Amino acid sequence: MSQKLVLDTDLLRARVMSLEYKHLTAEEIRRIYIEETGSNPPAQIHVYHSEDFRNVNVNDSGFDGTIIHFYDEEKGINQMYTIARGSEKREKDTWKPLDWAYNALGIFVGQSRSQYRDALEFDRKVTQIITEELKRKGQTIELKKIGLGHSQGGNHAEMIQLTEHRFSQVYVINDAPPSAYQLAYIDKRFRYELAKKFTPNILSDYNLIYSIPPSKLKSFAEEYYKKQIDERSIHHLTAEEDLLYAVSGVRGFAELVHLIHQEMKCGRGQIIDKTNEAVEQYQKRNLLSNDLYKNSMNTAAQRYTNMINDMRGQHITLYYDVIIREKKR
Repeated sequence: MSQKLVLDTDLLRARVMSLEYKHLTAEEIRRIYIEETGSNPPAQIHVYHSEDFRNVNVNDSGFDGTIIHFYDEEKGINQMYTIARGSEKREKDTWKPLDWAYNALGIFVGQSRSQYRDALEFDRKVTQIITEELKRKGQTIELKKIGLGHSQGGNHAEMIQLTEHRFSQVYVINDAPPSAYQLAYIDKRFRYELAKKFTPNILSDYNLIYSIPPSKLKSFAEEYYKKQIDERSIHHLTAEEDLLYAVSGVRGFAELVHLIHQEMKCGRGQIIDKTNEAVEQYQKRNLLSNDLYKNSMNTAAQRYTNMINDMRGQHITLYYDVIIREKKR
């Protein structure tokens, strides 16, 4: 019998992912679930944090994550949600997030696998713990695994699904999509196919991937991975105003302001006029905050672009220098 998802709406998943940044607890999950559904959650909720596992993030890759396990014998529920956290903090005296280097080298250029490796190891370890515990208790409901992620965390969830097929479904919000460079660096099977299609020496020299026209590389990667997984298993939600950003405040506050405005806009009187004025000021401030937020994100994106272009320029310069020196010999 198929299991109905416990976290079965975008908003419910977004609220859980939002709180994951603040050390999610079973009590908070119960509260959110009741607020969103009006019913009680599964009987058993266990939360695992990556920081509690010694062999995860041992080299300070910047990875953080949480796994939630729901179990309810009567409801036939046995579900594990792996949440990979997105970029969050800033390095001291710089605009760059704590794990900016992985964003640049890991995703865009494809020359780091540290966070991917830690995310995968975390999922493997907790899966083993849950499976052994279920077996010990004689519980036989099939374990259903779901991957969740926001921003860079969405990239981790997708990468694990594309390369290891560990989830039945993956839900990501405003994700950083995996690049062909990242996939080639991590997935040896994909790199082997690249070698057959483009250049055999790429198996021993990853940098040869930059000699492949980007459009051809992208098309080849898309066709390859379409055959590896069911595309319908990965669900993307892209919001112009980030859904996690939107739900990080007080639940229902924006809706309440809208309701007050609608109910009072046709009224008259000093109190009503003052209330409407306050509502309008709130809305203006909110719009200004959203504009500032989007401008900041655009600025950060442009800085990433410039940084990647600089790195590629350095690579070309070094490569050119090597050619010149070899000719002089």
